[in-house]
Amino acid sequence: MESKTFATTTYLIQSNDTIRTIASKFQTTPQQLIKLNGNKPLIIQTKHQIKVPLPSNSKLHVVTEGECIRDLLIRFKLSPDELISLNQNLFLQPGQLITIER
Repeated sequence: MESKTFATTTYLIQSNDTIRTIASKFQTTPQQLIKLNGNKPLIIQTKHQIKVPLPSNSKLHVVTEGECIRDLLIRFKLSPDELISLNQNLFLQPGQLITIER
């Protein structure tokens, strides 16, 4: 069985998130999220942070505190139009999951 190589990042829990919806966003399982966060029950509360996996070939990015659109354009070598076309509702806030590549 091939194991996925992944980095981790923190995710700021949004309203209406559940462990299942978060796992789905990051293409993992609730069990993997629990394992990644110390094998203890996860309390899913808005504005709390949890560790999440990002596959090494991920086309997603989690916005960090203080990150702005200009930072994303430079880091991922995107034009403003490309970034907007990949993310219809682009309003940056920490923990937001955005698409950085097709």
